[in-house]
Amino acid sequence: MKIEINNNLISVDNYKQIKQIENDLIVLQNVKIIGKSLNIKHLDQHLIVVEGIINNITLGEWDNELQNKNEEG
Repeated sequence: MKIEINNNLISVDNYKQIKQIENDLIVLQNVKIIGKSLNIKHLDQHLIVVEGIINNITLGEWDNELQNKNEEG
């Protein structure tokens, strides 16, 4: 997977699966993009390009697993 950020554009190349798309949240497998007025400018089976105000990007899903382990311990 390759991620590029330029001004108000973010592109994710070679993503695996789209899980959720909303105005302020886009969730791909292993990538979460949080922002405002997020619009998909380009989408195909290899590349997604999103335009908008990007506030946070989370890579990977390990943070949820780590939080669950801390709550158990």
